[in-house]
Amino acid sequence: MTGGIVCAGNWIVDIVHVIDRWPDKSELVTISNEVEGIGGGAANVLLALDAFGVDVPLFAMGLVGADQHGATCRAALAGSRADLRWLESTGRAMTAHTHVMTLPGDSRTFFYHPGCNDLLSEGDLPVEAAA
Repeated sequence: MTGGIVCAGNWIVDIVHVIDRWPDKSELVTISNEVEGIGGGAANVLLALDAFGVDVPLFAMGLVGADQHGATCRAALAGSRADLRWLESTGRAMTAHTHVMTLPGDSRTFFYHPGCNDLLSEGDLPVEAAA
């Protein structure tokens, strides 16, 4: 690599559920809509830089699970200019994901499963290779 921006860190699938009210304990509430996308600092920065057409190479670095959420992350990046060589997959844990319960015009409540983000360590970030 001769230059560029490495976006390293958490890769998360956000599953946004639209509900019309918050349930009481043990009560059922219907989800009226569901949208899925990716988030986390690394994904947000990389996709924003790509959308702005930044004229430097972009590199994704981090850890996703060898699962459907990991495939969702990769699919979301497929339309970008990002080099994915350092976005590793693991079978040790599932991809991090957040269930976002949204009351339109009111609030959002987040249920987060850290998954393989809790396994991410300095050894998973080959910074020397990216230099």
